[in-house]
Amino acid sequence: MKFTVTLFTLRKYSAGKVYPEVGHNSREQAYQDTVLYEWFLKQKNNDMFKINILIFLFLTGPFDDPDPLRFQSEIDELTSKEKIASTGPGGIMFLGSSSIRMWKSLEEDFEGYPVYNLGFGGSHTSDVLYYFQDLVVPYKPSLILFYEGDNDLASGKSPNGVFRDFKNFHEMVNRDLPGTEIGFIAVKPSPSRWNLRNEYEKYNSKILSYSHKKDDITFIDIYSPMTVEYGRPEPGLFLADSLHMTPAGYDIWEKKVRSFIENEFQK
Repeated sequence: MKFTVTLFTLRKYSAGKVYPEVGHNSREQAYQDTVLYEWFLKQKNNDMFKINILIFLFLTGPFDDPDPLRFQSEIDELTSKEKIASTGPGGIMFLGSSSIRMWKSLEEDFEGYPVYNLGFGGSHTSDVLYYFQDLVVPYKPSLILFYEGDNDLASGKSPNGVFRDFKNFHEMVNRDLPGTEIGFIAVKPSPSRWNLRNEYEKYNSKILSYSHKKDDITFIDIYSPMTVEYGRPEPGLFLADSLHMTPAGYDIWEKKVRSFIENEFQK
């Protein structure tokens, strides 16, 4: 237990920021983190400890998260008092990376529903964790449509590591927004990242299995309908960069997401 907690503590230090993770927001916890960090440094000559570190790295992938401050100006716009006030509590939040941000027809596609777009391009799940208190909590959504993991996996993070971040996100929603439902939009099968399909499918599978155990998470499968014969991505659903989507791609998302909203949202 001590070994595991220490490594997760180091993960926070390596990013240069102590994330507001569940159970890690008190002065006592900060003290415990310092003690564990000092204990870790004393293990440099412990061969068994080194072996355990290698096993941990193999299972979870690299610790390093990109600097979340690269999005500060975007987040400032998304969290302005005017924008928050314009939505009102109880709405439907679309949260995630560029596939969310570039959904230009979102309000038209879901006319009659209180949807709003909080996408910020290139983001990872770790960025959402960093900005959670400022970006997510003030809106007090009743539903969150969540799309992250695509860039995480493309950067070299492991499915296990990204899944751990998603579970942290789920715990934070339960803690600060009790009663809010999450619709997890599956990581899409982009042609430009097709070499990572095994990693993407592993991650999607982990979220699907997790959702079966949780009443407040629904897995929205957009991966399967975006593939053609032999399971390859449908080229016509993607722009010239083979990563971002055409309106035809968003048509598939709209149909899948609409089913979730109609089932979960109480007008």
